[in-house]
Amino acid sequence: MRKVPTRRGGVRFGSNNHGVAMRITLLLLALLAGCAQPVSPPPDASHAPAESAAPLPEFLVAARAVVPAPFDGPVLEVLPAGGYTYLRVGSASEGARWVVVIAQDAAVGDDVAVRPYGQLSHFDSRRTGRTFDRLLFATLDNRSI
Repeated sequence: MRKVPTRRGGVRFGSNNHGVAMRITLLLLALLAGCAQPVSPPPDASHAPAESAAPLPEFLVAARAVVPAPFDGPVLEVLPAGGYTYLRVGSASEGARWVVVIAQDAAVGDDVAVRPYGQLSHFDSRRTGRTFDRLLFATLDNRSI
């Protein structure tokens, strides 16, 4: 082996280092390509036994039961609070409910579709200075525009 000077003043041995690294890389790629197996399609769900599906954990079942179904109705009251907007939305089935959404330009009288994804009970809002007995976290579609 011969000494080859580097740009930084150091010395490396041999001029063949790049060729060795290239050969090792090509060998690894060839091995990986040879080991690859074709992906088989997933089994048909109609042939799978019913008991093969894992049941949901209890906390997920409880969380699903807690989240109310989507509803729609008119906006009865609006409380802007920084990055959030608190809305009291009327519903024919359950009366008015408080909903919090990421800042929206909703106005009293707008007809909205509420899609809840969570809720809290006895929520104290520092920004509004109110306590909400039940507050729904949701997204909404403004249907009056």
